Amino acid sequence: MDFLSILGRTVEILGTIAFALSGSLVGIDRGLDFFGVMVLGVITAVGGGITRDIILGNTPPAAFLDPTFVLIAVGMSVVCILAFNQFAHFLTPEIMSKLMISMKVLDALGLALFTVSGMNIAINMGFSENPFLMVSVGVITGVGGGLLRDIFVHKTPMIFKKNIYATASAIGGIVYYFCLNSMPQYAGMLVGASVITAIRFIAMYKDINLPKFSKDDYYFD
Repeated sequence: MDFLSILGRTVEILGTIAFALSGSLVGIDRGLDFFGVMVLGVITAVGGGITRDIILGNTPPAAFLDPTFVLIAVGMSVVCILAFNQFAHFLTPEIMSKLMISMKVLDALGLALFTVSGMNIAINMGFSENPFLMVSVGVITGVGGGLLRDIFVHKTPMIFKKNIYATASAIGGIVYYFCLNSMPQYAGMLVGASVITAIRFIAMYKDINLPKFSKDDYYFD
């Protein structure tokens, strides 16, 4: 296995861990049972990849052919559940607020890692000359799991309303694409992922959002 393959696999594993923990924390916050928390952790971790594979015609999706990532997601969800049960009596509203911040940080890291990972899949399948497809499947890989997570718990998906989410993925994906022409692929992956993470962190810290409609601005009879 060459260096890029090892790096790509590592990126996918780290993204899976980040998104699984993110989904599990949301499930715990929403009061789901143990099974519900694990399902939410798994769907957040692999949902984007499954959607990507279907779009690329890579079927059955990799998550069903190689259960490694599903098992990692289940393991992270179990760790999250056990840790929560062990320390639940210490969890004040302030600590829970910090846990939700941690969830957003993990989510930002997962978004960055899965965006470049999804683009790598497109490159490996021979679509390196189609930047629109590459960036699109990168964004879908990055946001798909979180989108399904929010739908499962009856939340308006974060990508539609909060803190420059899918836009950050797209910008980082575009940066990665252009980096491919000027530096080694592993360096481009690092730059693209760093751009996505930086945009997300700045947007969260500064509470920056894209312009949106307010119900006070219009009236439908």
